Amino acid sequence: MTFIVPPSAGQKVPDVGSVREVAPTAAAGLVESPSVAATKFAGLLTVGAKSPDATLFAPTPEVSKLQQNLATDHATVDTRYILAVTDTFRCSPSSR
Repeated sequence: MTFIVPPSAGQKVPDVGSVREVAPTAAAGLVESPSVAATKFAGLLTVGAKSPDATLFAPTPEVSKLQQNLATDHATVDTRYILAVTDTFRCSPSSR
């Protein structure tokens, strides 16, 4: 079974207000495409510091706090009723 649960109104999520598309002329100088970087960042959010791509990013305090909150939430799950909780972050098709 899979459930998608959006963050609650009080949950702080990383600000993406300054994120913008890269102009094609500027994209040529990037180490990798924005879609590949977004996929790796989603993997970092899903796996955490153990992600093989963790060293590629310098997490902001908001991202670190989000990861701490997720870990705390997982630690408080009543395993008598819920076997496991996994948070999976994915890039939306519009970000590719």
